[in-house]
Amino acid sequence: MQTRIDLPRPPTEPEPASFPLLASLAPVLGAVALWLLLQTPTVLVFALLGPVIALASMGDGRRTRRRRRAREAERWRVELSEAADRVDAALDERRAALAAAHPDARAVAARPPHDPHRWRAAPDAPVHVVLGIGPLPSGIALEGAMPATDPAVQRLGAVEAVDRLRSAAAVLEGPIVVDAREGIGLVGPRPVAIALARAIVVQVADAVAPDAAEAIVPDSPAWAWLAALPHPLHREPCDAVRLVGDGVEVTVAVAEDAAALPRECRIVVHAALDRAHVGGRSCMPSALTEREAEAAIETLAAAAAHAGIRRAGGLPDRVELDALPVATGGLTAVFLVEGAPVELDLVRDGPHAVVGGTTGSGKSELLIAWVAAIAAGRSTAEVSFLLVDFKGGASFAPLLGLAHCVGVMTDLDRSGALRAIESLKAELRRREQLLAVQAARSIEEAQGIARLVIVVDEFAAMLHELPDLHRLFVDLAARGRSLGVHLVLCTQRPAEAVRDSLLANCGIRISLRVTDEHDAMAVTGSAAAAAIPLEARGRCVVRVSGGATRMAQAAIASPEHLALLVAAAAQQPRAPRPWREPLARAVPLTAVKPGPDAGDAGVVRLGLVDRPAEQRIAPVVWRPALDGPLLAVGGAASGRSSLAELIAVQLGTPVIDREDALWDALTAPGRSSSTTSTSSSRA
Repeated sequence: MQTRIDLPRPPTEPEPASFPLLASLAPVLGAVALWLLLQTPTVLVFALLGPVIALASMGDGRRTRRRRRAREAERWRVELSEAADRVDAALDERRAALAAAHPDARAVAARPPHDPHRWRAAPDAPVHVVLGIGPLPSGIALEGAMPATDPAVQRLGAVEAVDRLRSAAAVLEGPIVVDAREGIGLVGPRPVAIALARAIVVQVADAVAPDAAEAIVPDSPAWAWLAALPHPLHREPCDAVRLVGDGVEVTVAVAEDAAALPRECRIVVHAALDRAHVGGRSCMPSALTEREAEAAIETLAAAAAHAGIRRAGGLPDRVELDALPVATGGLTAVFLVEGAPVELDLVRDGPHAVVGGTTGSGKSELLIAWVAAIAAGRSTAEVSFLLVDFKGGASFAPLLGLAHCVGVMTDLDRSGALRAIESLKAELRRREQLLAVQAARSIEEAQGIARLVIVVDEFAAMLHELPDLHRLFVDLAARGRSLGVHLVLCTQRPAEAVRDSLLANCGIRISLRVTDEHDAMAVTGSAAAAAIPLEARGRCVVRVSGGATRMAQAAIASPEHLALLVAAAAQQPRAPRPWREPLARAVPLTAVKPGPDAGDAGVVRLGLVDRPAEQRIAPVVWRPALDGPLLAVGGAASGRSSLAELIAVQLGTPVIDREDALWDALTAPGRSSSTTSTSSSRA
């Protein structure tokens, strides 16, 4: 398509005025005639009017020509400026049309997931990608000639001005487009070539539908950002990305030298930091950072979910935990699948984890599978689990028989939950003391200390019920790595519940389906989890140690598999709880054993006291000789009489239940040194 623009009419030189000969001679002839007639010499003065008239006429002609020349020059400049404006407008229109027809990588990445123009090309259509911005023929032609010999043209420099306008109109800076089906090889410094390759791959993935081709990508950290690609994904030890399908085959390769490129790469791009050269053309390269490319791929994944594209070879709808391998070392567990099984290690990748997901997304199943995967193949001397469920306690019911499980805290037993939490503080102090005794800096250097994994379902609900717990969990998160205490915090609204002080120590981030992009971003830094469809239970976005996000499917631990796991662990000693059992309703006297500091004589055993902050049940004794009188206060049926009888039996004294009888007993001859009485006073 060519646009024609008329050049301004060339400037013209005004014709010189004719010399007024007759007007100049008339005064001379008239003066001579009068002199001949009158013979008066003074009349000859009128002869001077001829030259005066001639000079005046010449001056007036020159001034008129200058005015005409100035008007003509101004007219030409105005028309040339208008032509330049028309050229600029035509160039802008052409640039906009090219940009709309061939968006670059950043424009492609900015498309929303519901963009209706994505994946609409025919299977055998060219796969156009933009390499960068460079000079292109504009298709704008300037009509009109400029006579170079014309004095007015020469005086105004019109030829040079028109030539400059022609040059400006002939070329525009636009997208350098190639067909990716020809195969593109990028040669140059590896970081620069990889950045350009990311931009090309994003454009290709945006052009080729996930159900039309499969992707073969290098098994390399440099290409880890492609994990969420909605196309069927296969990793191979290579340095080229290939999309292969019916009617399309695209290869994008990176090499240090052109000779090392695959033979499929018929387009070779020599990349530099500020310029790229391809086929004799130079352009400003279009490159993407890894984070930009990762965000673009996540948008494509969301677009595929929005379009309901379910491709062959994609993530399975269901994965059975017993079909996955059992991992060893640290706290490694295999309970996710991303094309291949995914290993997550709380020791290496954590030390803590946060899991987000709305109701029905599969949080409880994921947590059960994770615990089961860690427990498989490990003894209770290596790891134990404390399960916290603030939605009734039913979520972890399948794990209660597991020998590794030290207990379940629920919102149904608020006092028990508070007691267990107080004991966790003591557990940290106990572990610190054990490390100090062994002169160890962390649990890796110590012996005989099992790792403790605290799994919290509905962390936000727990904090709502017990807001003071946030400080404890921040402390656990900060000191847990060296002490062998690991947190797995699960909540529906991570953006509100898990604050930065906790997130900073959570190296493992998993987001199942959430309803708000802010919640997805709060966990993984990606909004992809907000686009997971409702029916994809267990589908999640995973991010480990700040790396690239990956789309994975969580496994399901079947009841049969859990039963086998519980049976296999039944022969092991049950893991000790980090807190003591609660006090019994009745305590026999023999269970109260005074400590060595109580002395040998005059000790009255009263009962037991629960000290959860110290992880112990302590005896309560009364030493009359050292402690002085004892006052027991209580209401009706509170146990005052029973306590009095208990004390009286140990002291060998009578029980007096009236104030007057007490006075008689004190004043009677041979009264005992100790007297036991009951009191009806109330505290």
